[in-house]
Amino acid sequence: MVGDWDGDGLTDYAVFRPSTATWYIWQSQRQSLITYPFGAVGDIPLVGDWDGDGFTDYAVFRPSTATWYIWQSRWQSLVTYPFGTLGDIPISVRVPAATITGQVLAGGSGLTGATVTLSGSTSSTTTTDTNGNYSFMVPTAGSYTVTPSLSGYTFSPASKAFSSLSGNQTGNFSVLNTGSPGSGWSQYLVTGQVLGGGFGLGGVTVTLTGSGVSATTTTDDDGRYTLNTPNTGSFTLTPALLGYTFSPASALLSSASTNQTAPTFNISGTGVSQGSCPAY
Repeated sequence: MVGDWDGDGLTDYAVFRPSTATWYIWQSQRQSLITYPFGAVGDIPLVGDWDGDGFTDYAVFRPSTATWYIWQSRWQSLVTYPFGTLGDIPISVRVPAATITGQVLAGGSGLTGATVTLSGSTSSTTTTDTNGNYSFMVPTAGSYTVTPSLSGYTFSPASKAFSSLSGNQTGNFSVLNTGSPGSGWSQYLVTGQVLGGGFGLGGVTVTLTGSGVSATTTTDDDGRYTLNTPNTGSFTLTPALLGYTFSPASALLSSASTNQTAPTFNISGTGVSQGSCPAY
């Protein structure tokens, strides 16, 4: 940390210990050590003179609530100021940012559309891309937990924790089992996309039926979806969205012995009669 806590015009030696939220400052004027607990575990230390008296104030930013806490040296009083939103990084911070990146795999292939949640000092949510990759940017010195989720799947590990983050980290996950109804379900995947006017159509329900089982999912913002299939059998994929018809209306998967890419579904009509409109 860089600041002048004793107001002598010289920079003091100072560190902030994240594990205990304690400040240690060697004051150049008095040649003495100040130990000052201020903040909470997970807070980000800040440097500045918020009351204009020429002394550096003790201050922290709490990412979990996007709140600033400043002890003003002039008034000897605490100022609590909510400013920002979850995931923000204060611009006066001397702590660098880091990234937590990784990949979610199923059957050796990237799993698209899985939700990955970041919790701890900062909270955020993202979705894996077509290769199963995800990424978060976070302040260092915090502690975080990353957890993947997708309906019908369980993962190994179930979550991954990063304590007192000091640099870039990687957290990878694999599908452990599908948790789907019936027995003999595998990690084979069916992936595909639903388009409307050449663009991905989100919010479409895609249903897989056949061989006595069924599973459903919903397309993401790019119109993409992922479903898993049992080891054997033939299955039918059917898209559905209120007020729309699709071409093809369904697609047949004749074998479920490997990962497959389903035919692309396209909007073929709105399914709305003249003089009526869909309900919203």
